Amino acid sequence: PIPGSPLQRLTSGTFKATVARHKRLLVLYGAHWCPWSRDLVPTFAEAARTLTSEDPGLFESKAPGNVPAVGVAFVDCARGDTARLCAALFVQAFPTIHLYDRDSPGLHQDYVGERTAESIVDFVTGGSARAGKGVATPFHSSVKKERGPEGCEIAGAAFVSRVPGSLRVSAHSPAHSFNPRWVDMD
Repeated sequence: PIPGSPLQRLTSGTFKATVARHKRLLVLYGAHWCPWSRDLVPTFAEAARTLTSEDPGLFESKAPGNVPAVGVAFVDCARGDTARLCAALFVQAFPTIHLYDRDSPGLHQDYVGERTAESIVDFVTGGSARAGKGVATPFHSSVKKERGPEGCEIAGAAFVSRVPGSLRVSAHSPAHSFNPRWVDMD
């Protein structure tokens, strides 16, 4: 997304190989039409420059083949084959950040912290728990299980007088934009 930045653009064809190539891979899922995704890209690129730097103190060593131990990538979920990838990974809001670890195949952590380069770097390097700058979810599967609801579920009742009109429910967040095709509101 930004010329000269270490961000890699992932597609359905490159996703699995890229996850396997890096010790850790941080992925920003967004959409080119989403203002929050566009606003986060420069901050994410700044975090990427720090994470992929040559600083030997950041990670113990580089991955085999002189590939940085940490990779940072971007997926535009609004484009053809990547839209299918995002749907398969249950990415339902933009921007979404996942951290993948080569030692935990098929699992990821969600980033839900501050949208700053420092907080994102702390999340990847393990500093977020110490510094209290973000909340890292446990590694969990991107694959839908046979039983149980996937994602968040809100249940309840609304008591409405018998008056003309309708009750509408929608998802809102100041930090995300939702694709209504991918949000199950049944």
